[in-house]
This record gives sequence, C-alpha cells and structure tokens, in this order.
Amino acid sequence: MAKQGAMQKFMDWMQEHIMPVAGKIAEEKHITAITKGMMATIPLTIIGGISLILAYPPVDATTLEATSGILKSFLTAWYNWAGKYAAILELPNNVTLGLLGIYVVIAITYHLCKNYKMEPLSCMITSAMSFLIIAAPPAAVEGASGLFLNSRYLGSRGLFAAMVVAIVTVELTRFLLDKNIKIKLPDTVPPMVTAPFEALIPSILVLLAFMLVDQGVTAAFGVNLPQAIMNLFTPFAKAVDSVGGMMAIQFLINFLWFFGIYGSAVPDSVTAGFFMTNITANAAAYAAGEPLPAIATAPFRVAFGNIGGCGSALPLAICILLVCKSSQMKTVGKIGIIPSIFGIAEPLTFGVPLVFNPVLAVPMILGSVLNTMITFLMMQWNVIGRIFVNVPWTTPKVLDAILCTMDFKAGILAAALIVMDVLIYMPFVKVYDKSLLEKEKLGVE
Repeated sequence: MAKQGAMQKFMDWMQEHIMPVAGKIAEEKHITAITKGMMATIPLTIIGGISLILAYPPVDATTLEATSGILKSFLTAWYNWAGKYAAILELPNNVTLGLLGIYVVIAITYHLCKNYKMEPLSCMITSAMSFLIIAAPPAAVEGASGLFLNSRYLGSRGLFAAMVVAIVTVELTRFLLDKNIKIKLPDTVPPMVTAPFEALIPSILVLLAFMLVDQGVTAAFGVNLPQAIMNLFTPFAKAVDSVGGMMAIQFLINFLWFFGIYGSAVPDSVTAGFFMTNITANAAAYAAGEPLPAIATAPFRVAFGNIGGCGSALPLAICILLVCKSSQMKTVGKIGIIPSIFGIAEPLTFGVPLVFNPVLAVPMILGSVLNTMITFLMMQWNVIGRIFVNVPWTTPKVLDAILCTMDFKAGILAAALIVMDVLIYMPFVKVYDKSLLEKEKLGVE
C-alpha cells in the first residue's frame, strides 16, 4: 500500500509539474512548424529510398557467386539491369533527397506562416530564394555556357540552414509587416493583387539580410553560412547519433506515453532535423559506394526501438496471447496483434492499458531501451547494415528492418529483439493478468 501511495504521488506530481511543460514544448509554434515541415517531406524520402534500392542492388559479384538457382538468376538480372539504367533510376533520388533542403525550407515556412495566420505564398517564395542565395548561388563553370547551381548544400548538408532560413524569413517578414514597412495600395485593389506588393519590401530586406550575413560569415570564418550553421549543430548531432543519446530518446518517448502524452511529439520536435539529415547523408553515401556515416534515424526507432509501436506493442501482444487468462487481456491481445504488426499500438496502449499502468511501466520502457542499445551497437560494430531507406512506418515489422537497411541480418535481429521483449514482458504481464482475473471472478470492474 505504501508503494502504491508513493507511485500515485509521483504520477500526480508529474502530471502537475512536468507534463504541462512537455505539452507546451510540443505545441510551440516554431517547433510544430519544423516537425510538420519535416513530416511533409517524408514521401520524398521514401521515393528517394526506393530509387536507390532499384539503382544500386545490395549485391556484388562475390554475392552473386555465393547464390544459385532462381535467386541467382533474379539477382543477376537485377544487377545487370540496374547497372545499365542506373543514371535514369537514380534521377528520383537526385531530385528528392538530393534537393531536400529546398522542400524543407518551403514546408517549414508554410507551417510557420499558418501558425501565425500569415499569407504563406510570398514568404515561401522569399525563403526559397534566400536559401538558394546562401546554399547554391548561381555560378559560371569553365568550358560551359550559362550559370549552374552547386547542389552540395541543397541536400542533407543544408537541412539545418533550411530550418534557420525558414524561421528567420517568417519572423523578419512578420516584424516588418507589423511595423507597416510595406507598399500600401488602395482598399479598392483586390487582395490577390495587394498581397504580392505588400510582401515586396520585406522580401527585398530579407534577401539582402541573408546575402550580407552570408558574405560576412564567409569573410570571417572561411565557410559559407550553411556550413557555419552545420558546424554549430554538429555537437548536438553527435549527441543524438550516439548509443546514450538514442537510449535517452527512447526512454523519454515511452516515459511520456505512460502519462498519456503522445510520446514522440516532444523528442521529434528536437530530433526530426537530425534524423532527416542522417538518413539523407546515408542515402548519399550508399549511392556513392561509401560507408554510411550515421546510425540515428527515424526508421531506427520504428523498426528496432518500439517494435509495433508504443512500448514495443507487438511483443506485448504476443506475450498476452501466450500467457493471459483474463477475458480483458485475451480480448485486447486478439484485437491488438494484427494492428501492432503494422506499427499501430493504440488498441494495446489504451486497451491493456499501458497508460498509467505501474505494473507494466518497467517492461514498457526497459524493452525498448534495450532494443535501442543492442541495435545501435550492432550497427556501430557493422554486424548489420545501417539505415538509408525511409520505409513507411506501417510496413510490417521485421520486414521494415530488412527494407530500411537492405540487410537480411537486420530482420533476424528484429525477430530476436521481439523474442527478448516477450520474455521481458512475461512476468509483469502474468502479475497484471492475475489481478484482472481475480477481479473478474469477483465481478469487480
């Protein structure tokens, strides 16, 4: 009873002091704009990933020699076909992941404008121009006619710059418009004509500001503004792309879910940019035949951390079907098993429930943290491949681990983690199920 009372006091304290802060962070205008902007580009990363898979099959001459029969015929045909048409097959990747910074700056600008109830189109155009001016200024190439854009900072290297440009563009435009620094037209002029002219002066001033800052940074530090911003974020990126950082993120996600808060909302608002940068960099390295530099990506959490959703819902569902005897748990297990295979955990999260359930809090958090640690180390030691494909989060579990890494060993690891999580859940689920069974026998709801 004393332990239950202490647990209840702790939960009440968290609800009163910590959860409101977490909620405010998740709802902050700039953070929500970054999160939504990153989410808007997910289809592009999936298209780019598929393009890479088709253009660069995960086989070579040595691999082909080790296979036989139908599999060898299929892989050989794929290998030869990809080699012949690689330039065409890689085009979708080049215009999605290769230019991701442009899409990100536009998407974040749009959502931040919406948060401020501003007309978004002019700001979107201004932010795109500002980003191109600092990231890829047109330049002449010796021996060629016309001007060319260097795409070096239009992909993963320019994502942090894209976020900064989007936020600064919107904030500076909002400030100038609030101060009436704009061209004013008569009220009789239609809004569709007025809006572009009102945005003209703010757009010019924003463009000039970025040009001057970029030139100043280049003169002072010898690097352009996107590289300087990237250097500024490097310590944070390294902290995220570490075993301790990923374990802490995974802990926070399920800890927040325990209190009924959408667990990914708070960490995603901080880590979305880092994860997107990492998977884009990995995709570029894979296309270039180089070692993949990063481990921490969004699919990492989905395929290996929380397998099946919140608290590793798929292992929980399997455990329930294996050991539970109470009507409530057996019903929830049958309902939740299929959705959890596709990463949908809500039937289990709120049906078991996992929310405010002190009995299952330990395995809910522990299993996912251990999954994260083991997988990170396996990737760090090059036992399994690293992630370079952003597969849809609803891809069936185990299969998603294979597809995002293009490594069958990753699928074996995911299956092993599921077994481990079932064993971690088992004693706790038995205790909880026993209490429910006793209540059912007594007719207590």
